[in-house]
Amino acid sequence: MLKVSSHQKVVLNANKKMATSKELQNTFYPPAFGVCNFGYPSKPCAPAITQWLNVYQSMRLPRGAFPLMPDSKGICAVSGAPCVEITNHGQIEIPGASHVKNASAEHQTDLDPSGNPMGLSEENEDDFEKIELMLG
Repeated sequence: MLKVSSHQKVVLNANKKMATSKELQNTFYPPAFGVCNFGYPSKPCAPAITQWLNVYQSMRLPRGAFPLMPDSKGICAVSGAPCVEITNHGQIEIPGASHVKNASAEHQTDLDPSGNPMGLSEENEDDFEKIELMLG
């Protein structure tokens, strides 16, 4: 698991801190996992990230950091290769107004806990957007 320690401010779903390109060195817990594919004999992988590739460059955060993306890869100081991958980013998408607007009637029952397939229509889309703003 990647420990986010580069900042305390930017949070996403469930108040989880956003992982950024500034999560460098060995910021993992536990500090070693899996088997290192570099060198012989094999030993536990304890990556020291020197740089992240495939970051979201359209959003610049304080201290020149960029958000990590699900396809971001970390370059390990041991191998010099981008061999550290994100396998589970831990973020859960919360359905918003655009999801409701594009959902078919059969799927709207999944989005509307009352089970009313017509309950989430364009008529009350503004209400749903207000709820989305309060959550987000």
